[in-house]
Amino acid sequence: MGEAGAPDQDTSQYVVPVLLMPGELDNNTHPRHGEAARRLLGKRAQNLVFPAQSHMPYVQDACAREIAHAFLERPQEKVENGCLKGAQVAFDLP
Repeated sequence: MGEAGAPDQDTSQYVVPVLLMPGELDNNTHPRHGEAARRLLGKRAQNLVFPAQSHMPYVQDACAREIAHAFLERPQEKVENGCLKGAQVAFDLP
């Protein structure tokens, strides 16, 4: 995958907090793109890579939902990510 290009506009004027939630195994939106977005957005952005998750961790993982809900309640604060520790790949086999 190539690196993200320069933004079309200056984003420094925006102050809205942003939570980026890429999955470690995401083949649609690679975690390095989340980090590039975080650098572009600066201090108002938080980037949490979800271990053993693919695209859209919020849909698949209770920890991701917990973190997202906490962010929505207190967007100016650093989110607590303790539930990410010990995450493992889970397979649902028939």
